[in-house]
Amino acid sequence: MDDNGDVSACEHLLANPESDYYWYFTGKGPESFLLCEACRKDVTHKGVKLNVRRIGLDELKLINQEGYLDGVSGEVTVQECPVSHLPPVRFIELPGTPVLTMTALPDRRWLLYSASHELAVFDPNTGVRKTLMSVSLPEETDEAWCNRHLTPRLHCDPSGRFAALVHDYGRHGVVVDLLEKRITMTLDGGDYHPKTVPFSLSFIIHNKRPVIIHRTAWNRLDASDPETGRLLTARGPTDDQSGEEQSSHDLDYFHGGLYLSPSGTRVLDDGWVWSPVGVLAHFEPENWLSGNVWETEDKVRTQNFPLQREDWDIGISWINDEQFVIQVLLSNKASAKNQVAFLCHISSDEITPIAGAGGRFFSDGVHLFSANAEGLSVWNIEQGSRASLIAGFSPTFTHPWRRELAQISNEGILCWHWPDTSH
Repeated sequence: MDDNGDVSACEHLLANPESDYYWYFTGKGPESFLLCEACRKDVTHKGVKLNVRRIGLDELKLINQEGYLDGVSGEVTVQECPVSHLPPVRFIELPGTPVLTMTALPDRRWLLYSASHELAVFDPNTGVRKTLMSVSLPEETDEAWCNRHLTPRLHCDPSGRFAALVHDYGRHGVVVDLLEKRITMTLDGGDYHPKTVPFSLSFIIHNKRPVIIHRTAWNRLDASDPETGRLLTARGPTDDQSGEEQSSHDLDYFHGGLYLSPSGTRVLDDGWVWSPVGVLAHFEPENWLSGNVWETEDKVRTQNFPLQREDWDIGISWINDEQFVIQVLLSNKASAKNQVAFLCHISSDEITPIAGAGGRFFSDGVHLFSANAEGLSVWNIEQGSRASLIAGFSPTFTHPWRRELAQISNEGILCWHWPDTSH
């Protein structure tokens, strides 16, 4: 986005840009206010005139850098800029046992996991479903915390040889060698509140070999060789149980969902801390595996994004290696239509709202896709506007090699192919 749109700020905040502040949407097109605590309370009272003025991009950046966004409220107006050339959603029949979860393979097929514990590959072009092996996870209790339910989830490494099957909002998982059709590792994320987060896991490529990053305790990530299970990040404890003085590497942080940047050079960690409040962090796997073995602890402790959320485990997606989009829940009138996300820059404190975006996020590097109860919205990131809404289609999975978003349905898969706009 080239400018800050119709953003105003109260004079108190402009005089003290290091203060906590609130982003208030007026419901009048793109108009919004940045307000101090006192003005935030005044804005809800009829007849109270706010002392605000339009601000420039430099003033907005200063507030982003020095202050702390403590909440978002108001009434969001979605800016519509429709296009008419998007392809339709299509249905692909999927014979066999109902599928619980799936993930993309680099050879353009899907890897499936079914209710009968079947791990299979499916080629949408031919309709052929081929069983690889049977895989089961240890039984766990679904604690149904804040509408999060114990859910199986598949991950695949970029080479396509290894996959991980885990319980999101649980503690257990396994790693599978898809070529040799065998389990190579068992995973345990620890027993301290795993119900609060997806299983922290991501595959990367390091020194031309697959590496799996996985949670081994609530406050600890490790990296391992998925072929042998060999630990690559041996170090001291991150949670001192001796009762002695804490070390500089002890970490009071619940690791959450891990999101790998498009080039694989950065990982976003969507975790939380007590009381509880969401805390977003990031680290660089190359530094971790080739230099600082305490990278994941040190980076979490020293980072301070200008935007944090009371909630976590809601919409988040990389756009490119420098930018990502993160949803923030409104403190009032939250609904599928009254949502907001922010475009953030990993190496600066600049944040820009995308009014109306919320749900599960995906991206093709140009657009933002958001899926929720309304359907699938396609967003023009530069304009902060919605290009299209595909009602009734709410995908959960993405296949970057096929340029598709997918939703499991009765007896098959609903797929939508996003257009190639790179030319």
